Amino acid sequence: MKSKAVFCAAAIKPPCDQRDEHLDALGRERRVALSVQHFTLVPELLSKTNYVSTLPSRFAARYPDLLDAFALPFEARGFTLYAAWHPRNQADPALVWLRATLAELAEL
Repeated sequence: MKSKAVFCAAAIKPPCDQRDEHLDALGRERRVALSVQHFTLVPELLSKTNYVSTLPSRFAARYPDLLDAFALPFEARGFTLYAAWHPRNQADPALVWLRATLAELAEL
């Protein structure tokens, strides 16, 4: 039976996702050493440990002095973003602008 390679990870919620599926297919698994609520906390944390983490590539590129970035060994699936608001705010000019701006940014 093939043994699974294990590495320490700084996990970003959720605890199980497509990364685990792909790692399992490669015969590897994560051993989550700690978990953070948002990826913006990860660069400083990684710079002080020997942990690894998956991060958005454009975000990781902002920290070349703290992070060594590598491509994933698999193709990452996309994801869907949703926006929700109370119907009473549907016509609020500021929120109309905000929704339009967010929709435009999501297209980038």
